[in-house]
Amino acid sequence: MTGKYERARVLLTEALDMFDKNNVYMFLKKYDDALQLYQTVLNTQQKVLSPDNRDFGETYSGLAWAYGALSQPEKALDLTFKALDHFKRVLPPNHPAIPRTLKGLAGNYKARGGFDLALKYHLESIEVRKKLEPPDNFVSNMI
Repeated sequence: MTGKYERARVLLTEALDMFDKNNVYMFLKKYDDALQLYQTVLNTQQKVLSPDNRDFGETYSGLAWAYGALSQPEKALDLTFKALDHFKRVLPPNHPAIPRTLKGLAGNYKARGGFDLALKYHLESIEVRKKLEPPDNFVSNMI
């Protein structure tokens, strides 16, 4: 048992390190490298994490980010929906990852000229964010 736990811990630590490297790759515009590393992270997560772990949603979002940067909006959109579905399944309904992902969907649709859907997801994001803010928050009152 100890050997399996230690191996899982090592794999998960490696996955987290790779996830951090991905952010660097994305900012350096090395999208192919980021995409390959995100896929490695996902494969590692599938070996060591429960399917209900929220980190899968973050990885799906990262993959979507990379595909979007590589001008593959359909793949980006599919993965963003996968991230949203995952977050809605494993997180409380008012978790900040949900409006962030909704905002990502809005941006994806806007970039593709789907302004009606962009507006829909943007407004949904705002509604969820309003629930995250205290009622006297001036930002919430401005929305």
